[in-house]
Amino acid sequence: MRNTLARLLNPFVKGEAELFNGLRRHVELAHKAIMLLESLSSNPSGSDISSIISEVSILENQGDAISRELTQEISSGAISTPLIGDVEILVGKIDDILDKTYVLAREMKRALTLCNTPAVSSMVQKNLREEILLTKRGLEDLMGMLDSIIKGEPRSGLRDHTLAIEKLEEMVDDVKDNAIDELYGNVKEMGYAEFLSLLNMIFEADDIMDAIKDVSFMVITILRSMGS
Repeated sequence: MRNTLARLLNPFVKGEAELFNGLRRHVELAHKAIMLLESLSSNPSGSDISSIISEVSILENQGDAISRELTQEISSGAISTPLIGDVEILVGKIDDILDKTYVLAREMKRALTLCNTPAVSSMVQKNLREEILLTKRGLEDLMGMLDSIIKGEPRSGLRDHTLAIEKLEEMVDDVKDNAIDELYGNVKEMGYAEFLSLLNMIFEADDIMDAIKDVSFMVITILRSMGS
């Protein structure tokens, strides 16, 4: 009875509140990293590529530190035992977003410095940039979702965020498919390194958006398990 009353007065116990705050900080780092890649994709020739990739690397390291901090809190009993497995998976998936963003950043650096042909530059500025912009919107919806949870706002609003993220993921899939069709259509006009690098970047950007959608669904599942 006492636990039920406490849950009604305050939806989260201390460990749960720290979890969602930590996840929010992690997603914000990913958003900053994606904004750096957005800048790079808009003007590859006029950007300091090495500096941008270094900044993304710093953000990725900061994200790893948050993940370790959250994992330690989980193992120390901050989260109730039945939720530990799901929460650990959630933390890992959040970390995947930033890890994959860093992988994409490194591939962009390779493409724009080692095989910077007109075909590569064109697809980075058009197809890849479109994927990055949609992914940025997905991260903004995910941050809005976590903000709503942290503030204790009605859970009904979370559905709008998850639906928006799901729609964005479908849009990224469409951009990816069209980009691959275009890439194969021009395959005879480019070298193997160009083709492979562009293909990797197209799929990596899609993977980031997939991870965002997975996180949004897992957050809802864990909230239901918490009874919030």
